Amino acid sequence: MDDAERAAEVERLRTRLAETRARQTRFAADLKEFEASLARVRSELGNPFFYSGGKHGRPENAQKTVVNYTGYKSHEPALALLREGDAIKQEIETILDQLRSLGAASE
Repeated sequence: MDDAERAAEVERLRTRLAETRARQTRFAADLKEFEASLARVRSELGNPFFYSGGKHGRPENAQKTVVNYTGYKSHEPALALLREGDAIKQEIETILDQLRSLGAASE
């Protein structure tokens, strides 16, 4: 790879890194928005947990019994977000590795 090709590749990778970091910023905002909507998600998709044993008889746990347990459907939106976050993190690491291999220090 000659100097011009290397410079073009470094510029392409830095642009991609900036775009991926912008995605990471949007992801963080999406995660906070999701956190604020947990009650709505659980009301739409069901109760992902239940109490048993000594705690299940308490009045504050009346809606959290095995009778109202719906499985893990309400975990799926959070899992999808976490997978997206992992993919973004991995993409950033890959780009940084590529930049390092070209001898281009990343900011």
